[in-house]
Amino acid sequence: MMNAAQPPDPPRTVVLAEGLALTTERDAVFGPIDLSIDAGEITLLVGPAGSGRSTLLLALTGRMKGLTGVLVVDHRHLDRSRSVRDITSVARISGLIGLEEQLTVGECIVERCLMDGVPTGQGSDRMALLAGRLRLLLDHATLVTDLTPLDQTLLAVALACLRRTELVVLDDLDAGLRRDEQREVLRRLERLTEDGLSVVASCLEDPSGGRYPVIELPAAPHGEDLT
Repeated sequence: MMNAAQPPDPPRTVVLAEGLALTTERDAVFGPIDLSIDAGEITLLVGPAGSGRSTLLLALTGRMKGLTGVLVVDHRHLDRSRSVRDITSVARISGLIGLEEQLTVGECIVERCLMDGVPTGQGSDRMALLAGRLRLLLDHATLVTDLTPLDQTLLAVALACLRRTELVVLDDLDAGLRRDEQREVLRRLERLTEDGLSVVASCLEDPSGGRYPVIELPAAPHGEDLT
């Protein structure tokens, strides 16, 4: 007699937040919010301008001070933010972290390798692998400003993956992209999640029609997004 099929293992939770919030002396920036993100999952962070999207992305990667509540990233807690930063990566935070348009693609790779402590040779090999998965045709001599907005977005994510990371965050998925282009970016990012990478991307509206989990942030009538 054949054994009954074993049920699949439950998904591994990479990010768990309970009552996570950031409040300034004047107003609440976001939260309190509860959320759970599984390994290998693309999650959309949706909300209007001023709802704290950028700040929450920084919080999820251990790059924001003054948080209250519980945040655990791959079993590492909020109060160990240095440890959380070691296993997370930021592709883009609008106005703070992004591609330098006057650098070439090759210079961006070297710069990110230096920032993340990755040997440049290893980083170049890793970029070739990532570019293949993302169907991103790159000439290392091309200036970032000469890339399309879609390719710039994919390049930013690829650079964020040059070192091992559990979570990558991408702000303003919709910046400069039509809805069909946003969906194309998300489809290509699915190739990177096959190995367990989790991605959180912020946008004004869900371009996917419900294909991915959504975290909604309401408008904050008196708050402000620190970024």
